[in-house]
Amino acid sequence: MKDITLSRLIAVLLGVIAVLSLVSCEDDDPPTYDPQFDVPTAAQNVVVLSYNEFQHATDVVIASDDTTRMEVSVDYLLSIDADISKQDYICVWRTKDTEPFVRKVTSVKNTGKVLALNTEDADISAVFEDADVELLMTLRVFEPKVPGDIYTRYSDDNIIHPAVVITQDEQGDVAAYSAEELMAIDPQWNIISIDRDMSVTDESNMPVTVKSGHISVNSGMSIVLTIDNHKLRRYECVADGTMSIDAVANIRGERHASNQTSKELISQMPVYTLVYWVGKVPIGVRVETSSGMEIESENTSNLLFDLPMKFNADFRIGSLFRTNWSAVKDIASAVDAMPQNVVLGSGIDASSTFGVYVVNKVTIYDDIVTSVKFGHSISTTWKSDGTNVDSTGRFRFGGTVDDSVNIAWWNLDSWNSQFCIIDTYLWRNIFAKTGE
Repeated sequence: MKDITLSRLIAVLLGVIAVLSLVSCEDDDPPTYDPQFDVPTAAQNVVVLSYNEFQHATDVVIASDDTTRMEVSVDYLLSIDADISKQDYICVWRTKDTEPFVRKVTSVKNTGKVLALNTEDADISAVFEDADVELLMTLRVFEPKVPGDIYTRYSDDNIIHPAVVITQDEQGDVAAYSAEELMAIDPQWNIISIDRDMSVTDESNMPVTVKSGHISVNSGMSIVLTIDNHKLRRYECVADGTMSIDAVANIRGERHASNQTSKELISQMPVYTLVYWVGKVPIGVRVETSSGMEIESENTSNLLFDLPMKFNADFRIGSLFRTNWSAVKDIASAVDAMPQNVVLGSGIDASSTFGVYVVNKVTIYDDIVTSVKFGHSISTTWKSDGTNVDSTGRFRFGGTVDDSVNIAWWNLDSWNSQFCIIDTYLWRNIFAKTGE
């Protein structure tokens, strides 16, 4: 058995935004619901049609762009000892480089060689009767307890690792890798892996530039699902890792300058889909991530200074549903920032904010969508009393979580919340005016 973390081949970013005004720092501790099941139990009227069992490329043919019409080979169904009837559910994983999806069969026509199916959308609650599993976004391959058993090849003690990783770059090119293929080349993989320089130059025409900067984020990620009698009883989507930022911002102001806001992209990562075998059913988890900077300045006048800053944190951030929704937000951090090379004129009344954020969106079967944004910001204010200038620096770390769960048998609707983990002053200093 071999454990790895993915950064050289698959570097995926988890999500985060520097919220300039963060509210609601309360913690929620809902009651727990923790039934324990053995191997996940698929519903009796679910048929899995997966490429790894196909005998021919035409065993399952998608006959419409919206995937609601398809043709399934009768010989193929006989080979897997299955039949499909109206009102059954089918889980289709057509090719290694496509995401699995779930449909409800609305009509069946047997032509002798193929079953022509009309279907409609269905969701994860129709597929499983009972399941209590953790989807861990690291690679691991176990020796199957039963020869040929695909579920036990990627799972142990209800902890399930991805069997296939699908990548799609900005040009739309798609590639797919099995866990065995990835492990053979021994990549270093964290599901969230950012290691990028940051810069905002004078060409941006912003009163805040970044003379030098670097962001590093490395994190694993896990998803917990508990389904009991077709109902989602527990859901958890959490990233657990480290974040560090080392930057020097240059703030400059001119009298009567207008308010300005700018967002600069640091990194837009490819879209990754991790496919897990949950019992005999494949589940696709799609991850979309990016990171960036947010800069805001207003009422600046005759002001110039450098702002070196360093930030390091160990974090655990995400969302949780048991009987209520809540945000998971734990952090241990250290931050240091102080203005340098300060040049002040008269009539100072200025403020500026520099923030760094990461954004992550996780989608399961298009039924469950979690979006998490978190990051840090440093806000400065400068006010003159006619003789000296009073300056304050404020540090915030927080973000937002958004969840949407649309399951026909038990719709949890949508939930979103802002959260604040840290909100503190970095400095409160008096600076003497140095120029007019």
